[in-house]
Amino acid sequence: MISEDVALLRTIEVDQALGSLNLTRISADRLESRFPRDVVFWALSDARYPVAAEDSAGEVVSLRRHRVARPHPVKSSNPAADLIARLRETDVTEDGSTQEQWLARQLDLAIRAKQTVIVDVAMPDGRTVEYLLEPTGVGGGRLRGRDRAADIERTLPLSSVQGLRPSEE
Repeated sequence: MISEDVALLRTIEVDQALGSLNLTRISADRLESRFPRDVVFWALSDARYPVAAEDSAGEVVSLRRHRVARPHPVKSSNPAADLIARLRETDVTEDGSTQEQWLARQLDLAIRAKQTVIVDVAMPDGRTVEYLLEPTGVGGGRLRGRDRAADIERTLPLSSVQGLRPSEE
């Protein structure tokens, strides 16, 4: 690399972004690299330095960058249908974790709003029981809340909670 601008060559020589080129000073107006001309040209161009490539006769030549990756055709589809398909895939899991996460999110919102909710809980004998709760915390797969009807603190497993809705109170 040859330039009459010695200050520019000094700047390029100490530029850490170009350190991988291993540029060495040959003379006051010349830097050299062990890499081919194309590699040095594109590295300097990408670093936003003014650069021109020359052939062995000193004539300016135009270089073209070789593309390594081939563009993949974009599949035209309906984005709404893709979203619905992704939601259906995550809607039901074997362990029900998505449902528990959704319930935990709804309960977090109720806790922040200090809202009383009616919680439907599946009992071991197959019954469904409704509790009027003021939720106080959700964590570890459990719901804690103040039962308004019985005036006690309840801890319920989220896996047993089948649904919840805001109370009229």
